[in-house]
Amino acid sequence: MRSGNNLVNNGFAFFEPFSLILPFIENGDVDLSTLFGSLLLIVWIVNFLFILMCFIITLGGAFSGNMAEINQIIRKYQDS
Repeated sequence: MRSGNNLVNNGFAFFEPFSLILPFIENGDVDLSTLFGSLLLIVWIVNFLFILMCFIITLGGAFSGNMAEINQIIRKYQDS
């Protein structure tokens, strides 16, 4: 069973309140670094996918706008 001092000595002093709020972590099954590292990784992946989605939407909007202009130019020259 890990103690609060052990957490502080291992460099997890910032997460000390979580050991008081979530005592089930203290039984050694889940390490705080593993828990918060995996949560941080999930946040990074979701953030990356969100930025990628925004980039694709922006790119698609620009591409469709340019295609509309290109089609308008083609129609103008086809009519003449």
